[in-house]
This record gives sequence, C-alpha cells and structure tokens, in this order.
Amino acid sequence: MASILKVNTIQDATNSNTAMTIDANGNVFRSVLPSWRLGFTSSSDTQTSTETTVPFAVTSGNNCFIKGGVTYDSSSYEITVPVAGVYMLGSTVRVDSGTAGNYLLIRIVKNGVTTKKADTYYHLIDDMSSVYHSVGVSGIFDCSANDTLRVQTVVQSDTSWHYDEASYFWGYLVG
Repeated sequence: MASILKVNTIQDATNSNTAMTIDANGNVFRSVLPSWRLGFTSSSDTQTSTETTVPFAVTSGNNCFIKGGVTYDSSSYEITVPVAGVYMLGSTVRVDSGTAGNYLLIRIVKNGVTTKKADTYYHLIDDMSSVYHSVGVSGIFDCSANDTLRVQTVVQSDTSWHYDEASYFWGYLVG
C-alpha cells in the first residue's frame, strides 16, 4: 500500500535543529550541507618551489564561504570534512609569470597522499605556452569524517611565479 508523507520541515529529535525544509513548490533545502569555496583577494606572493600547496586565504566574502562544520587550517591550507560521505570537489588555479615551455600539474590531494591514484585527482598542462595559464581539476572523493583535502601544484623547473586571484577551491557533500 502506498503512503504519502506530508511535511514542511524535518528536524533532529534531540535538539530540534532543522535539517531539511520543503517549500510550497516542492523545492528541497538542506540547511547544514558541508560545503566550501576558497579563494584569494589578490595575487599571492612569489612562489619559490616547484611543488606547492595552494595558499588559499579567503574563506568569506568574494563569493567564498565555509559551511556545515567544514574547517579550514590557514597554516596547512587544508579543508577538514566533518562527516563521512561522497564529496564533489574542484579547483581552478591561475599561475602568473611562469616560464613558457614548462609543464604545470594541479592535483586535489586527500590526507596528504600523492602517490595513490585513488586519493589524488590531477590535470596536467604539458606546455605553459605563455606566462599566464589557468588549469582546472574536479573529481568525486569518498571521504571519512576528519579527512583533509588540499590543492597542490607542481611547476617544472620554475621557482619564480605566483597564483592569481582568479584561483578557487570548492567542494560539497553529495551524500
């Protein structure tokens, strides 16, 4: 026998925190969805290493935010996810003042592991044909609670370049 459940709001039983609402048009809203978008307010300082974790600095304003229990460590430049689940992640990084002819690799790294393909998504530009180049990467990660995520770049033989303010790192819990 089919049943119909009619509700406008779903709350947890202990503290009555609203977890989900449904409006009159049937739109569903989840108020505590772990999600983030990090960026820069201006270009970063000149990098002096060929392999670097992207030093995202902006966590609010400029369309940047951190929600739903996600935390950001501004010294290691890592996101920590609060709950286990499948997360959709992505990043676009613009590198300025790089040397033409070198390659640029961007990767999203889970728990600091860069050697296992299952824990790293990456994109490679074989030739940075100009001094300015943008590269993007996205992927789905199966995370446990308290897993860390960061964006890393590798630039071949080039130790004098910087990240442009058009760089972002974002993610959200799919389910």
